[in-house]
Amino acid sequence: DEIRLRRHHHEWLLGCHTSVPLGAEGWCQQDALIIWQVHTALRPDPSWGSEGYLRLEVGETLVLQQRYDGEWNGWGIGKRWGEQEGEGIFHLSHVKANILLSREPEF
Repeated sequence: DEIRLRRHHHEWLLGCHTSVPLGAEGWCQQDALIIWQVHTALRPDPSWGSEGYLRLEVGETLVLQQRYDGEWNGWGIGKRWGEQEGEGIFHLSHVKANILLSREPEF
């Protein structure tokens, strides 16, 4: 889907589908539109337990499903984007946010 971005406010984006000329606008969290690219590999430490952590390789792309806060601030859960499979917890310091643009935003 292509979404026309109209406004940005803190961590929220206002946009609408381009396929519907007079379509309703709506706000969504920017994380919902970001593809994250791994810039530093992550090898889960065996002492963390084997379940839940996502091993990351440089160049992989991910979709962040949820950010954690409190004691887990800086961590999130996500899944690989594209043809690769895998889902789990990873530290956000290993990834860089990218928004895929087909044209410049209007704001």
